[in-house]
Amino acid sequence: MKCPICSAEMIETKATKKEIFKGKEIKLAYPTWKCTQCGNELVEMNELDKVWAEQWDRYEKAHGIPCPEEIKKSRERLEITGEELAEVLGRTKSLISKLENGERRLSDKLLEIYRNYIIPGPAAFSELLAQAKFEKRISDSEFLSLQSKIVGQTIKHLQIKESIIQEKYGKEPSPYNGFNTFKANYFLAILKHIIERANNVSNFTLFKVLFYSDAEYYNNFGKSLTGIRYLKNNLGPTPFDYSLLLSLVEESGVLVPLEKECWWKKGSEITELIDDIKRKDIEFIDVIIKTYLRKGLNLSKLTHSEPFWKEVPARKIIPFHHGMIKSRIHINFESQKVTN
Repeated sequence: MKCPICSAEMIETKATKKEIFKGKEIKLAYPTWKCTQCGNELVEMNELDKVWAEQWDRYEKAHGIPCPEEIKKSRERLEITGEELAEVLGRTKSLISKLENGERRLSDKLLEIYRNYIIPGPAAFSELLAQAKFEKRISDSEFLSLQSKIVGQTIKHLQIKESIIQEKYGKEPSPYNGFNTFKANYFLAILKHIIERANNVSNFTLFKVLFYSDAEYYNNFGKSLTGIRYLKNNLGPTPFDYSLLLSLVEESGVLVPLEKECWWKKGSEITELIDDIKRKDIEFIDVIIKTYLRKGLNLSKLTHSEPFWKEVPARKIIPFHHGMIKSRIHINFESQKVTN
């Protein structure tokens, strides 16, 4: 390269510069060209931009901030356009495009929105839609159009998740799934009903109540209520592939965590997807709650006293059979009325 001042040859070298980034002083190292004759120094702006981009990339990676590709994919998974997202956010289509191609970085406010409402998927985005409608960023017709897309996405997602869980629990009835097959909507409806009745139930308690619901249902009707498989663990039965069920619960939008290890129903229109529970099953669950969520009852200790506890080795699937627990409720088969 020739020096623009004296036309002598310039050599490539390195320079460092102190800058303030996110409130902290940093050193940027970047290539420059220096004249061997007059000492003139040139900086190529595209090289400096690259150094700044690398600094941002390191920062975002260290702090779990989504990269442009993830930002774009999160919108595409919702099957909405950049223009539609811009309207929901109250931003411009140009900004969305720049965020997705890396020309702009997420502000703190947008980062919060992407983390809480866009990246998690359809159920969370439905909340953002309701907020946008309330704040009149989108019209009623735009809300209905976008909501129909999101509902369709949620249904497809639940169907995929349901298929994965059925593969784990068995697509055919067997003693290990209580001679029933897992259905996502029915399972979520049961959970929602328990939470509405019981109020602030921990994950530990919730899944113990589910176990007793399944075991008591099997004793009375010859099949479990949910089709879940249970493992014998130290503190009692827990669903097989516990994290998979929890991910279904969170991603469905039916329930959300209030605090660590606690769940509560989510006030989102996605809850309309849940099938109604059969009337007899609602009555059955209400009696289960009354029987097994009594104050002072230690469910973990109670499971250790059940017949199945001596029969099943640790960390093995618990097979369903009559007499696996000491039944504490009674069903009148003529009226199907459940009593305790």
